[in-house]
Amino acid sequence: MSLRLALALLMLATASAVIAADDPTQRVMLDPVKNTAAVTGTVTGYRSLRYLIFARAGQVLSTSFTPSKKTLYYNVQQGSHLLRDGSSADSLDWSAKLAADGDCVIDVYLKNGDARKNVEATFTLAVTISNP
Repeated sequence: MSLRLALALLMLATASAVIAADDPTQRVMLDPVKNTAAVTGTVTGYRSLRYLIFARAGQVLSTSFTPSKKTLYYNVQQGSHLLRDGSSADSLDWSAKLAADGDCVIDVYLKNGDARKNVEATFTLAVTISNP
């Protein structure tokens, strides 16, 4: 293997690790008695935060979001299905009955204008899973 190829592969691996570290993903573990969890975080610029929550079909996933800025949004997705589009939602509280088993992804991010200005915003996200 040539030195140039080895250096190129090393740079690619390093760049991939840096990109993955920019948008960290964290699995949320619910309290087993209450089936709830709360997380707090800070989003700066284009760096979003992602949370994974496992749920089963038929369960109801509920969220309550308290941002420090009105331009801080969150989406909820399960598989390829966007369940909540934060940029078009009027309410910070949301719930839906899930159609499938699997991880739900909650992505917290800043609106483009504030992301471009490298604004910082904090939030609290409460998550509940219930059986109807």
